[in-house]
Amino acid sequence: MHRAKLKDGREVAVKVQYPGVEKTVAQDLKNLKVLLKTLGSIARDVMRQKVDDATIYEELEARLKEELDYVLEADNMTAYDAASPMILKSLFRKSSGPLSRAAC
Repeated sequence: MHRAKLKDGREVAVKVQYPGVEKTVAQDLKNLKVLLKTLGSIARDVMRQKVDDATIYEELEARLKEELDYVLEADNMTAYDAASPMILKSLFRKSSGPLSRAAC
């Protein structure tokens, strides 16, 4: 998040999504899947405990994809403000490129 000022003087918060971040997250998720399987094997073999690595992975994957979806975030902010008015005075849905709904 960055603080900025519009030409008309209003102060705003700007969230920037850097190009290529979705590919980076997709690769991170692949690495995470391998790590979770390894930790699951260690837990099973050494500690005699079952770790549901698939469920853990699915939850982390879903939350990371939500973080990349700025349209969803704007929708959630609007819904939250309608249910419990907060500081949100206006929401600008303008971008220089796609904001999301794209899968990693």
